[in-house]
Amino acid sequence: MSEISPPSINPIYKKTVQCPLCNYEYTTSKIRSRYIIPTTIDTDFFTLYKQERYNPTLYHVHVCSKCGYSHTENFSLSFSPQERKDFNKHLVSRWNYKDFGGVRTHEDALKTLKLAVYSARLKNEEASVLAGLYMRIMWIHRYLNNEDQVLRFSSLARDAYREAYLVEPLDRPEWPSYKVLYIIGELERRIGNYREAVKNFSLVLNSRKTKADPHIRSLAEKQWQVTREESKSRR
Repeated sequence: MSEISPPSINPIYKKTVQCPLCNYEYTTSKIRSRYIIPTTIDTDFFTLYKQERYNPTLYHVHVCSKCGYSHTENFSLSFSPQERKDFNKHLVSRWNYKDFGGVRTHEDALKTLKLAVYSARLKNEEASVLAGLYMRIMWIHRYLNNEDQVLRFSSLARDAYREAYLVEPLDRPEWPSYKVLYIIGELERRIGNYREAVKNFSLVLNSRKTKADPHIRSLAEKQWQVTREESKSRR
């Protein structure tokens, strides 16, 4: 008797989401963690994967097919009465049914991320939430070699992280204040603002908190030196 092969597991699975705005239930796609295999991680955390179609950034945003509200797990869940009015006026009344629940291309992912930016602005989400969206848009444009858009969204992410550093507590383990300073420095370096980059890397190196995070400290040391060398070569 021949052996029966076990059923294959689809790397992409469906997840049911209830829209926080209109309560409609819809499905979105996610990637099973075992298939998310990074091969290289750049100094601004831009990541290449063994199989690019299993890049989690492509599925970072949930888009309600009924009302258009787009969000990530970092969004707050509550809405003020004024925010609901704003959504009904500026989004829901203009939304045409669109389902982003299937397999996404990079272009699909850009659309969902920009929809999430729009929702985040209407909802007055924290600057750190916007910064994360801008970073992911920038990463996709880098993968697609859209250099003008890489620079544009690098600047938007830098500005949003600056605001987050100044006004938010930044007590989340995944994004402590010194890590925000590091990414601001790296974005400044890539934009060409070397003085500001050196300033931010120095703040990271002078922070006692980085002793518990040798990876970020090592990155800051290396990028501080890279920035100094790049600055000298541009004079």
